[in-house]
Amino acid sequence: MISKDFTVVEDNTVLEKLLANQKRYNDKIRLDEKNHDPTEWTQTYLLGLISEVNQVLDELNWKKHRRQNLGKIDRTNMAMELADITKYVLSLWEVWNYSAEDIVEMVSIKSSILELKSAQEKLPIPESGLILITDIDGTIADYRKSFVQWLREKGIKLGEDASLSMMMDADLNLKYPEYNKLKDEFERSGGYSELIPYQDAVSAAYDLAELYGAFVIAHTARPVKDIKRIWWDSWLWLINQGLTVDKLLFGAESRIILGNACNLKSRVIMFEDDPSLILREANAGLTVIARRQPYNEHIKHENVIMTNNFMELDWRSIVK
Repeated sequence: MISKDFTVVEDNTVLEKLLANQKRYNDKIRLDEKNHDPTEWTQTYLLGLISEVNQVLDELNWKKHRRQNLGKIDRTNMAMELADITKYVLSLWEVWNYSAEDIVEMVSIKSSILELKSAQEKLPIPESGLILITDIDGTIADYRKSFVQWLREKGIKLGEDASLSMMMDADLNLKYPEYNKLKDEFERSGGYSELIPYQDAVSAAYDLAELYGAFVIAHTARPVKDIKRIWWDSWLWLINQGLTVDKLLFGAESRIILGNACNLKSRVIMFEDDPSLILREANAGLTVIARRQPYNEHIKHENVIMTNNFMELDWRSIVK
C-alpha cells in the first residue's frame, strides 16, 4: 500500500536567514531598475540560473572531446557554483513573496507527491481478481453541492437546481465565462480537498477493498495539467475519507481503455455518473455502478446498475 505520510521540517531558521539575506541583496539591485515586475525578474533570474548551471558543467569538464583538466574536481569551486545556483533559486521564491515556511511546505508536499507517484507507477495492476475504477466527482464526492455551497458563501446569485444536466452553468443560471472563472477559482483555492463525500459510495469502495480485496483506482477528469495542486488536493481528500486507493489517475475516456484492458483477465467494476462515460463503459462490457442523477436517470443497459444508495446493493452477487 502507498504511504500516506509526508514530513514537513519544523525549523526554518536557517532558510529564513538565507531568504532574508537574498531579499536584502535583491532589493539593492532592483532599486536601480525602473521595472519591478516579478514576471520580468523571474526571466532574469532564470537566465542567470542557466548561466550558473553551465558553470557547474564547466567544473565537470563534461565535453569528452575537449577535456583539459583530468584531475579531481575542486570541491570549493563546485560549492561556489552551487551556491550561485541556490541564490538564484532563492531569488525566484523571493520575487514572488514566498516565505521560508511556504518554501518548506511546498517542497515537502512536492517530495511526497513524487514519492507517491513513483510508488504508484511501480505498483502493477493485478492480472486477476477484483478491480474497482471509480470516478470521484458526482460518484464518491458531491462536487456539485460543494461548489454551490462555495458559490453561495461568496454571495453569488444562483438558479434553483445545480444537478439537472451536465451543464452546471445553465442549471445555475450563470453565463459560461463567469461560471468558468468561478470554477477555476474554486479549483485553484483547494476546493477539491474539502468536497462533501457521498458516504454510501465511500463506504462501498472501502468495503470492496477491505472485504473483497479490490485493487482500487481513483480516476478523475480534473484539470491537473493546468492546476498542479489538484493532484495533492485529490489525494488528500481520498485519504481523509479513509479510502484505500492504490492508484490516482487523471483523464476521462482513458479510464474506459484501462477498464477494458483489465477486464480481459480481472473482474472490473466502474463507479460512474457521467452518462456518456457510463454508456461507453457498459458497451465495452464493463459493469458500471451509477449514482442516479437527473442527468443520467434515463440510462438503461444490461451492464449498468443505477442506484440511489451504494450500500443497499448486493455486492456479493455483483463481484462474482
